[in-house]
Amino acid sequence: MTETRDSAPSRRAERVPSRLDGRLPEIVLVIGLVLQLGLALWFVRGMWFDLDAWGYLVEQPAIPGVVDRLLDAHAGHWSTITYLWYQLLFAVVGMHSYWPYVLATVFLHLAICVVMWWLLVRLGCSRWLATGTVWLIIFLGAGAQGFLWDAAMPPALSTLLGLLALAVVLTRGDRRSSRVVGAVLILLSVMTSGVGVAAGCLVGVYLALEGRIRTAVWVVGPSAVAFVVWYAVYGRGDAVPTAHWNYARLPEFVWTGLTSAFGQATAIPNAGALLLLGVVGTTVFAPRIPLQLRNFAIAGIVAAVLHMTLTGVARIGFGIETASSSRYLYLVLVLAAPAIAGCLIAVAGLPLQVPPLVAVLAVGALLVAYTVTAIFQQQDFTGRQGGYGGVWKHWVAGTLAATAEGEKILTPGPADPLAGGSDFRLLQSPRFEDAVPMSARTAQARLDAESEFFVGVGPDTYDLFQPADITFTGGFVGDFKPGATCNTYPAVAFAPSLELALGEKGNEIGVRSDSTEVTTQVRRDGVLGRKRIWEVEPGDIHIASTAKDADLLVTFNHGGDFTLCTN
Repeated sequence: MTETRDSAPSRRAERVPSRLDGRLPEIVLVIGLVLQLGLALWFVRGMWFDLDAWGYLVEQPAIPGVVDRLLDAHAGHWSTITYLWYQLLFAVVGMHSYWPYVLATVFLHLAICVVMWWLLVRLGCSRWLATGTVWLIIFLGAGAQGFLWDAAMPPALSTLLGLLALAVVLTRGDRRSSRVVGAVLILLSVMTSGVGVAAGCLVGVYLALEGRIRTAVWVVGPSAVAFVVWYAVYGRGDAVPTAHWNYARLPEFVWTGLTSAFGQATAIPNAGALLLLGVVGTTVFAPRIPLQLRNFAIAGIVAAVLHMTLTGVARIGFGIETASSSRYLYLVLVLAAPAIAGCLIAVAGLPLQVPPLVAVLAVGALLVAYTVTAIFQQQDFTGRQGGYGGVWKHWVAGTLAATAEGEKILTPGPADPLAGGSDFRLLQSPRFEDAVPMSARTAQARLDAESEFFVGVGPDTYDLFQPADITFTGGFVGDFKPGATCNTYPAVAFAPSLELALGEKGNEIGVRSDSTEVTTQVRRDGVLGRKRIWEVEPGDIHIASTAKDADLLVTFNHGGDFTLCTN
């Protein structure tokens, strides 16, 4: 009896390691997910909104009940779900915190990894190889913009909804309920972003390769019809003008996007094309890949090509290099994950005479090297994006601070060409009065915004002429003569400069010169705002600012005679 009682706990203790061994792939997967979550929380801590969020929150706010606003295109995307999501978060937290916006993207990314792992295992991949494949996606440094940025939420959600639709039709078969649920998920995917079209393609092509044509039509057909109708009514007006298109280079754009994804993910110079062809060729021709997984891989490759094609149609006007954008690479590699898994299966089945311990150490070393490289890539992206977001934070908070003081915006958009014509006058709406915390409305933020938006340089008057107090600070001969309407002053330096006191109401001067470039900067209490450079035509221009109790520093790029007018 004693031996029996002693042996029972012993046997139970022995079963614990065996159960853990059986779940080791899942444990490794969870470790990777938790590690990436921790890295994300650390890396995004200094980030803030930028241009894309501006479009969702400011320029085209989704107002429930106003159908036209909900169906408006955003950069060519059907974005109804995205608008509603941003407006929900805005109603709850405004722009006081960036965390809820960006964490949504992070958790969507982790969910994509989990669902992808499940699909790979379901379709014939071993749990270890599925874990290895998904590990590459979890830490995808080359695609950091796809999961460490708030504006990547729409494509991430579209991708997840597509994968969930496929999971539904895999688990519930061709039942009517699974078709309905799958169709709803694909429709929501399409209504979130243009990536929903690629997600629908993934599901449709897989079902077609499996011979489930009717289910493919049921699941993908409604969203395809809905997207075509939406594009005809709402989407066409947001299309890129045809003058900027270069159809002949569209294949180059697609090829650049596909090869860059593999090349940048591995950080191996000039290896993208070879890796892409190797993965695709292995997926199609290797004999050891399970048929369902092969079909999934082929569907993923087709969806990736379609994604880059649609992206090229919308973005090729910005240059071929746009195809290498981090957010596009992320989606390409997520869609290519089944093909990568198939390639790993084929490699694992090669008759190589390698001791198991050596193989495990070699694979582990490769994964460690990949992970470390990916972490540095993530850090690099979030560092750069954080700096850009910091500029936008100063612009938004500073604009609110300046307008609260009664200052008028003279130039609605920033000089940055990537800002896409953003109109900062929209921030004068009452809905933004309390959107940004007062702590962000610093003196420096106000100066940066005033230097960008509360200064005007152009051919027409701003009706701000006041008695001028001008100080020549470099290059001009003689002193400014107050009281005179217009006077001519020679400038012997290449970059003559002056300071204009703005007073309580702002001020304006007229200038006639041979300059083709003017640099302006607002200063208050010895603190300087950001410089802004203006391209001008030689001849007459007006320079003005509404910044109160400050000085406007002005530098020209050409010497010669200057005529300055104070009314």
